[in-house]
Amino acid sequence: MAKPKKKPKSGQALTAEKREQLYQTYFKHGTIQSVADECTICKVTAMKYKKLDKWDERVEKTKQKAAKKVDNSNAERVAVNLQLVRFTKNKLMAEIKEGLMSKSKIKDLDHLIRLEEFLCGAPDSRPDTDIYIGGLKLPDNLKDM
Repeated sequence: MAKPKKKPKSGQALTAEKREQLYQTYFKHGTIQSVADECTICKVTAMKYKKLDKWDERVEKTKQKAAKKVDNSNAERVAVNLQLVRFTKNKLMAEIKEGLMSKSKIKDLDHLIRLEEFLCGAPDSRPDTDIYIGGLKLPDNLKDM
């Protein structure tokens, strides 16, 4: 017969594993009530460890780290795309210099130059287009919303 789980006596500290479980539950759900319900402890105990272990600071640091990883990932992706655009642009320019010109190659080169500028942070140089919804033109001040 299995022994019933012992509840910590009043004033007895929780184990490091239990405290981490509390934090993980708080991180997942964001409320003390969910920590109390899911981890079968009272709200007062959850509040105590939230303050003691600085859960809100940990959550914020974790979110900042995640955002930084996303930013780095996006930067790497843009860098790879930029290398590809530059390689293709240089190859196309070499073909044009060799006299292998055509309207489509010149047009492609123009597109690649604009794309390279855009990837480097220049504003999009395409002309604005009117937006129609249900046959009515969307006013200019609502386009960016």
